[in-house]
Amino acid sequence: MAEQKSNFDITLGENIFRIAVENTPTGVCITNAEGIFEYVNKSYCSLYEYGQKELLGNNFTMIVPDEHKAVLQKLHDQYINGTKEVRGEWDVVTKSGKRLTILADAVRVTGLDGSFKKVTFVTDITERRKYEQELQKLYLSIETSSASIVITDSSGAICYANPSFCKTTGYLQEEVLGQNMRMFKSGVHDQEFYICMWNSICNGKTWRGEICNKSKNGELFWESTIITPIPDKFGKVVNYVAVKNDISEKIDLERLKGDVD
Repeated sequence: MAEQKSNFDITLGENIFRIAVENTPTGVCITNAEGIFEYVNKSYCSLYEYGQKELLGNNFTMIVPDEHKAVLQKLHDQYINGTKEVRGEWDVVTKSGKRLTILADAVRVTGLDGSFKKVTFVTDITERRKYEQELQKLYLSIETSSASIVITDSSGAICYANPSFCKTTGYLQEEVLGQNMRMFKSGVHDQEFYICMWNSICNGKTWRGEICNKSKNGELFWESTIITPIPDKFGKVVNYVAVKNDISEKIDLERLKGDVD
């Protein structure tokens, strides 16, 4: 009886595992030493737009772009022969010709016949890759902007400052990170000015105005400033983004004109 129960438990465990693998949202495939598909789950088929019968018995490079087939086949062979394969992001192609970016993890196992096989777990990260590329474009735009751009936390401590901000203030980035924006106070504005500004942005409103600040060498400069509060998913303000343009020359000209008049 004990042996029968043990066999039953093993069979039950195998069935549960098989059901779990077949229905997981992660694409799973098993290839033999030559790279031939021996198993593909539903998610794998759905990702590549193939039926199970269309994949089984074929080489895995059928879902690889032509320009990468040789490289990935070589990596597969090396992995089967014992070389450690690192987690990787790869471009693949579906049955309809659509290009995707996938994140692949693999493990080498020994089959019942004693030969090595490769189990690969695949996740579609195409949208994430596009999002990351857009973020990179945005970052480069901010880094190369002629406007001073600074991001603070909700207390006003600096989290990020672009090169233009550092150039205008005279500080290195490492000198301002973690510091509060009050370090640039010039003494030109009264306390009421800052209270009104903070009341506005703390309540989620964008503030626009002209501020006189002080640089590292003590010189005063004027900036046309837009401060935008950034809320989290619950609506709580967690960051502020300030975009500032130096208008010192404009202010000087206005004062000179006023003196002449």
